[in-house]
Amino acid sequence: MSEPLLARRGLSLDRLETFCRVAESGSIVKAANQDPVRQSLYSRQIRELEEFFGTALIERDGRGIKLTTAGKRLAQLAREQFAALRDFQQEVARQPVTLSIGSGNSVLEWVVTPQLPQLCQRLGNVEISLLNLRTRQIVRDLQDLRLDVGIIRKDAVTKGLKTVSFTKLTYAFFIPASWARKGVQQQLQSLPLALAAGESFQPQFLTAAANAGFTFRVVVQCSSFSQAAELAVSGKFIAVLPVVANDRLRKLGCVSVQIPFLEKCARELVLAWHPRLSAMRPIIPTAIDTLSALPGR
Repeated sequence: MSEPLLARRGLSLDRLETFCRVAESGSIVKAANQDPVRQSLYSRQIRELEEFFGTALIERDGRGIKLTTAGKRLAQLAREQFAALRDFQQEVARQPVTLSIGSGNSVLEWVVTPQLPQLCQRLGNVEISLLNLRTRQIVRDLQDLRLDVGIIRKDAVTKGLKTVSFTKLTYAFFIPASWARKGVQQQLQSLPLALAAGESFQPQFLTAAANAGFTFRVVVQCSSFSQAAELAVSGKFIAVLPVVANDRLRKLGCVSVQIPFLEKCARELVLAWHPRLSAMRPIIPTAIDTLSALPGR
């Protein structure tokens, strides 16, 4: 079956690896680390692939490149095969099989990390990479077969990805315990609020609060829930955080306060993966089954 592929020159693992590297970098110059000799080599290898397949794989895009439709397809196929070959190499060498999990920092810290001992125990000889990524990047990396498993909002899932329910994130106000003892739960609107901006959380929170008749004094705009949590722990701010942070923050001197309108901010999280990559990498469906069955999420 491989005779037609091997009958002509121009196709090799080295050329495909170069092509994937350039595709990921978006530039031959970046992929070659600005080395002129390597740039020339990479350009020649891509031309040879284009001649072999008889179609353009890249096109100029300003100072960089972008993949053609055929180029996107070839990059996906090459990544699948490289992933399977890497797994096989690690398996026969009895090395840990790699698994990448991408999500926001707060989900990784408060939901995934506490479950890692059980996950590693059930997966066996595995090396897990936890990647703090924004939702759009997770979806893009899943589609491009550069990420094994993503934990994202259900409403962010795009066509072509498979999903299974993971957990529901609900939110609460977290207040320094010294303030809570003074009964300031009823004065939340007057307290300095550290609020995570996120990709959609802040406007969702502010809209839900306004609809419920609340106006809060946002003093610090944070780029993550973890930053807001640190400010709450400092004893100088209140913060709106996922309820899953409660056990950890209670030990650090914070108490949580539930306000009914925060239910409007709740988010369904799913485990997402690309079926083409999971078909090549048995570790992915095993990880999905294990993560979805873990208690205490």
